[in-house]
Parts: sequence; structure tokens; C-alpha cells
Amino acid sequence: MQGFLLLFLALLCLSNGQSLQDIQQRLTAFQHINQTTVGKPLAGFINSALHEADLPLSAITSQITGNLLTVKCSTLLGSGATVSSTYHFWMNGNTLAMDFQFEMQGSIQNVYTSLTHSPSLPQSIQGLSTASGSWLVSGVSASGGPLGTGVGLTIQGTSSVVGGKLLSAVQKVTPKGTTQVPGHSSVFIPNLNASDVILNFTTTDSFTLSKSLTLNYLELLVQKPFEVTFSIHLLAAVSQQSLEFALTADYDSSSSSVKFSGDLLSQWQHPLGLKWLTLLSGDATFVIDNKYNMALSLEAQSQLSWSSHPVTVDISLSGDKFEDILFEITNIAEAQNVAAMFAAVSGKTAPSVLSEITTATGTLAISTYATGNFREGFNFLVDATLTSGSLLKAAQVLDKQATPSTFNYAFTLYVPIFASQKDIEISLKETGSPFTVVGPLVCSDFTINIDVNSGNSNIVIDADLSNKLKDGTVLQYTVSADWEESSANSVEFKGVLSTAWNNPFGWSWMIVESGSDIDLKISTTSFDLTFDGTVQFPWSFGMSSEIFIEIGGPQMADAVFAIENFPLNTLSLDTIFQYIIGSVPKEINGLNPQGTVSISIATWDSSKVPLGFTLNGQVTVTDAGSGDLWKALSLLSADPSTITFTWSFNIALFGSNPTQLELQFSESGAYHWTKEVEIDQYTLDVKVGPQSSFAVTANAALHLPEQSTPLQFQISSDFEITDPSFSFTGSLTNWVHPWGQKWFNLTSLQLSIDIGSSTSVSLSGDADFLIKGDKGTADASISVQPGSASLSFDIDNHWTIDQLTETVLGKSAAAVVKDIETKAALKIGFSLSTSEGITFSAIGNVTGTLAQEVKHVSYWWDHPGNCFGISVSIPIFSAAPEDLTLALDVTDPYIQISDHFWFDSTTFSISVAPFAISLDAKVKAQFNKNPVLYFEVDGTFKTDGTALVWGAMEGTWDNPFGIKHFDLSNVILQIGFNPADCATSACIADLGLGAEMEFAKSTVTFDGNVAIPDLWDIFFSGSYKKKGQAVAVTDVIDQWNAANTAQISKVGIPESWGINDASFYFAPINGQFGPLHYAAGFGVTGDLTILDMNIFMSMNCTEASGFSCNFAFDISVPPHEFSELLKKELHLMYPDQTEFTVFKLVNVGLGEWSQQNVAATTNPRWQIGLEILNKVHNLDFRVDQSELSGSFHDFFVKWLKHLF
Repeated sequence: MQGFLLLFLALLCLSNGQSLQDIQQRLTAFQHINQTTVGKPLAGFINSALHEADLPLSAITSQITGNLLTVKCSTLLGSGATVSSTYHFWMNGNTLAMDFQFEMQGSIQNVYTSLTHSPSLPQSIQGLSTASGSWLVSGVSASGGPLGTGVGLTIQGTSSVVGGKLLSAVQKVTPKGTTQVPGHSSVFIPNLNASDVILNFTTTDSFTLSKSLTLNYLELLVQKPFEVTFSIHLLAAVSQQSLEFALTADYDSSSSSVKFSGDLLSQWQHPLGLKWLTLLSGDATFVIDNKYNMALSLEAQSQLSWSSHPVTVDISLSGDKFEDILFEITNIAEAQNVAAMFAAVSGKTAPSVLSEITTATGTLAISTYATGNFREGFNFLVDATLTSGSLLKAAQVLDKQATPSTFNYAFTLYVPIFASQKDIEISLKETGSPFTVVGPLVCSDFTINIDVNSGNSNIVIDADLSNKLKDGTVLQYTVSADWEESSANSVEFKGVLSTAWNNPFGWSWMIVESGSDIDLKISTTSFDLTFDGTVQFPWSFGMSSEIFIEIGGPQMADAVFAIENFPLNTLSLDTIFQYIIGSVPKEINGLNPQGTVSISIATWDSSKVPLGFTLNGQVTVTDAGSGDLWKALSLLSADPSTITFTWSFNIALFGSNPTQLELQFSESGAYHWTKEVEIDQYTLDVKVGPQSSFAVTANAALHLPEQSTPLQFQISSDFEITDPSFSFTGSLTNWVHPWGQKWFNLTSLQLSIDIGSSTSVSLSGDADFLIKGDKGTADASISVQPGSASLSFDIDNHWTIDQLTETVLGKSAAAVVKDIETKAALKIGFSLSTSEGITFSAIGNVTGTLAQEVKHVSYWWDHPGNCFGISVSIPIFSAAPEDLTLALDVTDPYIQISDHFWFDSTTFSISVAPFAISLDAKVKAQFNKNPVLYFEVDGTFKTDGTALVWGAMEGTWDNPFGIKHFDLSNVILQIGFNPADCATSACIADLGLGAEMEFAKSTVTFDGNVAIPDLWDIFFSGSYKKKGQAVAVTDVIDQWNAANTAQISKVGIPESWGINDASFYFAPINGQFGPLHYAAGFGVTGDLTILDMNIFMSMNCTEASGFSCNFAFDISVPPHEFSELLKKELHLMYPDQTEFTVFKLVNVGLGEWSQQNVAATTNPRWQIGLEILNKVHNLDFRVDQSELSGSFHDFFVKWLKHLF
């Protein structure tokens, strides 16, 4: 009854209004928060916030301070959890308000669901970590309470962004690879509407975005449904200074970037170390994209040291370290104070000429890198004009009438504040229309530069100029000049040709490249213009050449072009003519220009070079196949390619006949047309036309062997190139004592040098001679050949050869000359050869002592009526001219020695000091079963008539002894003559041969003898050139098989079988040579190893059929060696025995062994007779051929051991 009364009284009080004290009393009394203790409105708030109609309390303490009741207690939640709680109650006007705060454990998702009973989580909460933690839960029924949170429910705690859209948003502004961000989360449910949730996530961790950017603070505000706003503090390290920005941005998941905006939080003092600049404040923009590219820009209010009020600066920063910085100020009002600006920025005194510049509003830019509009450093650009002064006078160099109002300029001040090694630049660029400088010279624009790096502030003028030539071409130049007021009347510009000069004056074959160096001198009334540059011709095939060009002529519209050291070859020379006149003149065919040439081209008749195209240089002639000029030079020299000519030609491009060609060739040095003809001055004039003509003059010296001084002639010739040859002619009155011969002179000499396919030199004249007091005259001719000369004429048979010889020698000749008898009515021929001396020749015979001397060597042709062709040779150019020789040519052309042996063209030479007779003859020989052979032999006879002559065969001895495909080389013949053998063998005592043959992979040397007296049969024996060389049996067979169709079998021949000390032979018939019996044909002998025995064998053709051979082996088994091997075997059988007298070898032999038999399966046959213990055993058996290459032991075991 008492409890009911209290409840009634409480309800009565609530109905009549309540105070904080009332609330305090009821909470203390009832220890519940419900409609009874706090009233219906607040109980409804609790129920909406916590879904609890009644909250049991315990351990209550309370305190009223002013308008605030604070209750601390433990609260039992509906989940069964007891939490420490704090409740605040206050009067919000006439309405009671409250808030509460307590902690809950669990994940943010569980706490949210437990409090709101919401079936789903907001997207913002889904992205937070699900880890369990402690969460502070706050509820506020009205504003103005001590918690300071909004009206509604707030859940606060530590959490991390780990996924979902929330992580995607965070990753937009955090470093690459971020997978979670720790921080503080505050979930606010305004007005307790669970579907309207606001997440505030903050982190105080810093993030390094780049080398220069750090994110110091990050806050995300996420509203329904998923609207994200970023708030950040950005720290930028710029040029060793730190700038801090407070920036915000809205998140757009569909955008590839996030754009922040906000404020610079402090002043930027002296950015980049520029003491004349301070940034006071600024609005910043920061952009970061999906690829992590970042850009920072700023619009700042700044202060310039020379300005009285702030200016607006636009700043952009980029690069990994934000090292690329651009400050830009447009429409700067301080442009008039250029001098103060210069001084502040450069730290130098401003040039005085800056006071002559009037400027308008300009643009100022400071850049740490080169942009499209500004260079690295300080840039100031402004429109300007000039007042009177030095700068105006500089402009008057190009426009004599210029006034301050004539030109407008773009003024540029550039200070390389970040590169001390660069120069400050101040320039005024004229921006008006083109104007005339002087004559045809036009200026399109110019720039006045002020050099402030020198103490005097020099002025440099840059200009773009042009002038028009008479062909309509406009040349454009970029030039520059250092200007001084003291030399203003004449200024020299240097520069380059701005554009290529294509096809000057319509010449398709010429291009002057851009970049040529210009030299321009401008005076008051005229200008001089030259330039050195590079030119391209089609005949230089892509290579450029240096060129000098001078602009001139009456109207300064002409040009002279000069090219020095131009490399020229045959191809480029032909191309020159193809381009200039449209064809290659035949007169220049075959020229090969040497090294470089000089070329000049003039469009007017300058005093320096002729009008037209002129070329000067040196050439040789290399093409013997074409061209009139080559033909002409070939007529002058055996090999024109050995001569270097100085030459020139001119094509009169601007004359009445622009294709007229004139050439001139000269050779001033001494040179030899031939070894004998020397030219020391030579001129060839060529006049090119429909029929070109050639004229040649030269000084010639004729050098003759054995003549100490040359003969001098003046020669000349005019010729047409259609004539394949022509002649130089010249004359000489008298040649006294030619070659030192005092008995005759040559007079009225005419020199003829015939030029054609080859050069020939000849002279003709009269020979006046005096012999033994009698005079004579003859027609003489001299033929000059390379290295020799010969004079010849005939002398009437009025004198003997003895008298003529004595005249030449100046003393009596050898006695044998007196024994020469010439035939009457025949002339004596005289010839003088510089290589052999003087020769007198006639037909006659020998008599007296000489006849007796030659009798013993003339046994083959000594018969009545025979005579000789006699010649006496006097070696006048030797140290002993009296040592003359006689030659007796046998007039019988053919002398047969035997049926198969002949002499042909036989000559006996007789030397008088000492007396000797030698033979020189051609021998024809035919041996049995061999072709006809020819030999050239010579030798000297002894006093007894014997002689040994020898010589080599002409050609190769093919198919010797009828064996086809065998060849003998290096064949020599040796003949021994003996008068004692004339009756039996035609005086031939011995006839031997030698030869070589390639056989079985090596060289065999043969020696042979011919059977005397018929000189028909021959035997050749040979051995390897390399001593001790063995020949494989298989190689012998291979050699034979390679040369013959009838093949020899190698069946059963071991590769290891070699014939030691091999000998070879050729023979036409069967015979015997010493102990060797041989068969006709070819054979090999030597030692062969059989059954460990070194056995002599011969291998030859025993059953020859045609040129086939069975290669039979003729084997002689040595009995003693066979017996010794038997004893060794018995020792092996009976090692205790020391003597073996129990057997005796009666006979042993190996026969019927040939490759023909082996091929027919008939093996070699052994026949052995043995007497063992007085009993005779006759063995007869055949063995396989391969067994013969085995050991004697194996042979013994198989065939003989059973007998013992």
C-alpha cells in the first residue's frame, strides 16, 4: 500500500512538472530509468536510442551543479551486460533534456546492430575492421548538453579502414599498396534514425606520398548513402623549405583523380632563395590521380621588393621532388621600373641604356626549368619603344631614317638566377613589317641585344635579311654584328644562310645548303655580301663541299661561286657534263680526275673568274675503251694512265653558246713516252665541236742504249681523232760516230715516232763509212725497241769479213777470221745491236786451220758442196771486244742419226778466246712404244771431239711405254758423243734420260738408258724422291686402277702392307737389268714383311693382256730366316732344350700368288720340305692371302706345330 502511494505521488509530480532535484530523488529512490523516474519524453528517448523501456541502475551517485544533474551508476542492459554509465540531465528552457554515455565491447558492426536493431549495416561501417574493441556509446536528446555531440546516438572507438568502398576511397589519397588505415571512427545516428548514419574517420598517422609530399592528417566524412569528403593537412618540401596546406576534397569513385583545394597555412618567405619575393597567403590546389601522379598549384598574394603593393602570383609545382617550379605574374604594373627590377634580380647595376626604353604592362615568370614559354631562371617580357639614344642609333644601322616611333619592340629581360655560368640577356626584338636596308637588301626583323656581362654594356644587332637575285631567287640570312657607336657608318655582320638555296639561277644540279657562314658589310649606300658554306652537287653523290659565294654584279643580283679541293672522279666528271650540257662529250671519255679540283661558276664577267663553269685540276687516263681524248692520249703514250696532266675546261653557261666546251691539257715535267723517248714539255690543245681537232707539240730526247747523250728533237703533230694513228716527226742534221764507231757517220736523220695501238720509234738516214781508205755509202735504218736499238745496212762485197773486223777493232782479228771464205756476188750484212755488238754475216765456208779445227765435230754433215751461214760477232760494248765469236749454221735443215733419232736446226758456235766449239741443236727422238719427243740440247766439245750435251724436253711425256694416263714431267735428255763410235752408233756413246712422275701420293724420280746402237729400246728405273719412303700396296693398285679401265682387285690386301725401299721401272719389252728380271710394262720391287720376315719381292705384269695386269707377287722366302723362326717356336714348345738338331729345312717356297688368282679364289701356295728325326715331310698347302700379314707364330701353330 505504501509503494502504491509513492508511485501515485510520483505520477502526480510528473504531471505537475519536475525539477532536477525531483529527478535526482526518484532515481535514487527507484534506481530505474523509466517513464516513472524521468518522465515520458525522456523515457521515449531512451527507448528510441537503446530499445530499452526500463534501465535498472545500481551504485548510484549523483550531483547537481547549477543547471546540470550528473548521475554515475551501473546500468543493466537488456542484453544482460552491466556497464558503467554517466547520465546528464538539464533544463533546456522549460523542457527536461538528457544525455548518456557508456562503453560497450565488441566489433563496431556488432555494437551498431545491438543498439539499433537494424537488419543491415551502412556501407561506411562495412569497410571498418571487424576486430573486437571498446566503443564509447553516447546519446543526446537535445543540444546544449555537456557531451557536445549532436542530437542522436554516437558510437566512437578505435578502428581501421580495411575494405569495401571505404578502403577504395582511402586508397585514392594514400600511398600505393595501402591495405588498411588505422584511426578513430565516430558513427553518428542523427535523430536516432538508423537509416541515416554519418561516419567520421580520422587518422593522425602520416603518409609519404612522394619525395616532397607528406600527408600529416587525414579525415573522412561519410554521409548517406556514401558521400565522402576528405580533409587533409599536406606538408610540401619545396626547395629546402616546408609549406603546409589545409585542403578538402569530395570523393567521386568514377573519377580518375581527386582534386583538393584549400589554404596555405603560413607565409612563404623568399621562395627559392629569392630575397626580393615573399608569398603572403595563397589558395592551393592539389590533384592526385589513379596513377599516383600529383600536381600542386597555388594562387598567392605576394610582395616584390621593388613594388609598393602586393601582386598575384600563379605557382605550379611538379616533378618527383617538386623541383620544377614556375612563378608567373601577368599584367605586372611595375614594368616601368625595369632598372630597379634588374638590380634587384641580378644584384648588378643596371645598364644606363635601360633608361632609353619605354615599357607597358608586362609578364614576369620565374622557372626552375625550361617551359614552352619561359627559360630556366627569371623572365620578364613586355612591349616597348625607344627614346633617342644609343639603342636608336643601333637600329639606324639597318634603317637610316628610323625615329623613336618607327619601330615597336618586344623587350625581354632574362636573368639565369639558377645557373651562374650563363649570361644575362636583354633584348629588343623589332616586331614590324619588312623594310629596305640598302639596294635589294631587305630586313624582315631584327633584335638589339644588350651585353651586360661586359663593363661597357656592348650592343649586338641580330637580323633576318634577304636579297633578291636576277633569277628571282630570294636569299635569306640570319646575321649578327657587334655595334659600336664610333663605327656606325660601316658595320660588319656575320651569320648563316637561313634556308637552302635550291637550284641557283635555274641550275638543277646545284643546292647551297642552309647554315652557310655569311659575311655582310653594310655602309651608307651599299653592301658587300659573301659567304662560306656547303654545296651539294648530284655528281658528289650525297657528299657536301665547301663553297665561297660572292654576291655582286651591276645590280648586286649576280653571284660568283668558288669551290676548292672538290673531290672528283670519273663518274662524277661524267655526271657534271650530263647535268650541265645534257651529254658527256666524247673528248673527255676515259679521264680519271686525281685528288681534288677547283670549280668556279660566274653569272657575270667578273675580273676574278671567267664567265660560266670553269674547272681546274689534274687527271690521269684510265679507260682505254672509249673517248676521243683517251684515243688522242693513247697515240701520244703507250700507257697514258701513268701520266698526270694539268687540265682545265670551261663551259660558257651565259655566253652565246652555253654548251661550248674548251679543254686544255699540259704536262710540264719530264717523263718518258717510252723508255727511249723522253718528253720534257708537252701541250695538247683540244677544240671541241662537231669535229674536234687536236694539236700537239713537244720537246723530245731520244735515249739509246750504250749512247751516253740523248739525241734532241723538236717534234709536232696535228691529227684528227678519226685516224687510228699518227706520227710525230723531227729531224737531226748529223750524228757523228754513232756508238763510238769512228769509221762511219749518220747524216740527214729523220725521226719518226709512230703513235697508235703501240708506239714505235725509228730513224732513217745515210751511213757514210770509210774502210781501209775506201769510202762507201749505204741506206741506214735504226730500229729502237724497249731496252735496245739496232742499226743495219748492207756493205758491198768489196771488203772481206777479216778487213771489216779489223776496221771495227782497230787491230788484226783472230786468225780464224781469215779462214772465212764468203761467196762472191753476195753482200755482207752489217748490224749493230746495243745488246750484242756488231755482227757481219754472209754465206760461205771455212778453210785452212779453221776447217781442220771443226772437222772432228762435223762428221754428220761433212760432204762436198755443203756450206754454212757464217756470222762474226764482235762484242764492242764488252770489256774485251776482241773476244769475238763465230757461228756456223748448218744449211742442211735435217740430219738423221738413226731410224728413230734426228738432229734439226744445228748450230756450231766457235769462241776464239779460248778456242772452244759448242753445239746447239733440236733433237727429235722416238723410242719403242712411245710417242715422238722433242728436246732442245746444247753442250761443248772437248779437243778430242767428245762431248756431253743435254737439254729438256718440250712439253710432257704422255702415256710412256703405252701405259695410258701415266705422265712423265721434267724430262731431260743427255747424249754422249765420241768420234770412236761413229762407225757403230752414229758417234753416240751414251744416251740417257731422266724424268719425274707423281705416283701413289708422292714423286718418283726415274733414270733411263736407251739401247745403242739402234736407239730404240729403253729401260726406266726409279725410286721415291724422299729416301726411305714406303709405298702401300693398296696405293700402287689405286694408282693403276685410276689410270686403266682393266681394274686390279685389292681383295685380301691388308691396308698395313707397305713396300719398303720401293723401286719402279718402265720397259717396252721383257728383259733383265742386273739381277732383276722384268716384264714389259710397269713394275715395282722392294721389301715386303710376310710372317715377320722381311722378304724381297717384285710386283709386275706377268700375264699382261693389253694394258691390264694381274699384279703377280714374285716372292723369294729366305730359308735361313725361316729356320730361325722355327727354332724360336720350338723353344716355346720345349723351353728346357738348348739345341734343336731334330729337324732340317729342306726347301721352302711361296708361289702362284697374284691378284688374278686371289680374285678367282686361288690362294697363294706354300711348298715346304722338312726332315724331322730323319723323316722327310713335304708340305703343300694354300693359305688365305690375309694370313700372310699375320705373325709367324700363328702360321706355325696352324700349319706346322703338329709335326713336332
